[in-house]
Amino acid sequence: MDNRTRLVNFFENFYPGKTDFSKMREDFINETPKDIRPLFYNDVTQITRNYLLLDHLMTLPLKKGQKISRSNRAVIFCALYDIIFRAQPPHVVNEYINLVKHKKDKGFVNWLLRTVLQTTGTDPESLPLPSSKIKEISMKYSFPVDFTVKLSTEFNKKKAEDIFKVLSREVPSVYMPNKSAPELSTLNCPEILPDIYTICDMNAALQAQREGKILIFEKTSMFPVYLLDAQEGEEILDLAASPGNKSFMIYNQTKGKVKLTLNDPDTQRYDFMVENVKKWGMDMETVSYDGRNFPLQKKYDAVFVDAPCSNTGVISKKPDIKFKLKNTKMNKLKDLQAGLVKRGLQLLKPGGRLVYSICSFLKEEIAPLVEEIEASTEFRSVISPVHFRLEKFSEDKYFRIIPSEDYPVGFSMALFKSK
Repeated sequence: MDNRTRLVNFFENFYPGKTDFSKMREDFINETPKDIRPLFYNDVTQITRNYLLLDHLMTLPLKKGQKISRSNRAVIFCALYDIIFRAQPPHVVNEYINLVKHKKDKGFVNWLLRTVLQTTGTDPESLPLPSSKIKEISMKYSFPVDFTVKLSTEFNKKKAEDIFKVLSREVPSVYMPNKSAPELSTLNCPEILPDIYTICDMNAALQAQREGKILIFEKTSMFPVYLLDAQEGEEILDLAASPGNKSFMIYNQTKGKVKLTLNDPDTQRYDFMVENVKKWGMDMETVSYDGRNFPLQKKYDAVFVDAPCSNTGVISKKPDIKFKLKNTKMNKLKDLQAGLVKRGLQLLKPGGRLVYSICSFLKEEIAPLVEEIEASTEFRSVISPVHFRLEKFSEDKYFRIIPSEDYPVGFSMALFKSK
């Protein structure tokens, strides 16, 4: 099966907002020959990043209400992407027509593709877009209109577009060696922060991660760990821990001289976390409770709450998140986030601290929570003194990393201490 056929098969079975894109992409990659895995990964990710734009272009020649079958839609999407975004010659239309399942549909798909290309041309910077600036930005970067309005309102249209540009590109990953591994990594890549290295050979890095020798992540993910500032000898609870990455960083940072308890309520996520802890060879306790009802018998020096969130900060890695930015889901997340923080605060020893962290840069997922916690508990959110790398991200009573060229993954964090 060639790459084009594989892409068409993927999008025939991909349902925006419903399909677990990351898992489906991984499943397809595992069945893809190693020599074309990077190509498939890039193409399937880029098509998903441009999904709304491709849908817009596809419908230009259609009559209002005219339907296209899922299998034909997949062929059209992949063909338009190949020609417009990968600069393949227009005659590749013929190769995609051969992928149309039903003979009776071949003529229609051929007509539609050629009509779209005649209308739009093949320059991705000159595509026909809506005249409204908000709708233009929304369509150009394939973000929902209401989300574009939200960012344009908080910042401005130019800033919203700058954020979308960053979120539409691949993020360079970094790695941290596992100091507890019996055999240390030999990748020998440049160090950019203490114990954090750029990846100079992704295939070798992925293999080292599978063997538990390193952890791959985006550099912004380390900042909540800086905020926690774990000390040797402390007892720390990671209340929503799976897959365990933040605990890996904390354990490494303290040279394993902490007592870490990792909790996750979901069976599959818990099992995955346990596998990781074993693979890393780290001395950690693992438990499974609903974090909002975690047993109160034991108290901790620090609690880390890396809460479920909208994931807007990692859209560059998981472009399907665009299809899940609905207000009803956001409201449910707010209740869960507040419940986890309030329980975490109850689990602190006198003088203890809690770090709330989310891979979202939306103000609505950090500011109201800080207000609620301060209004309903004896705890306050503090922004100093903190690790020097965090100082420039402070906003009022919390920290927020807006996606940018230097920090393409967005995060929000708050540090709670008693009065």
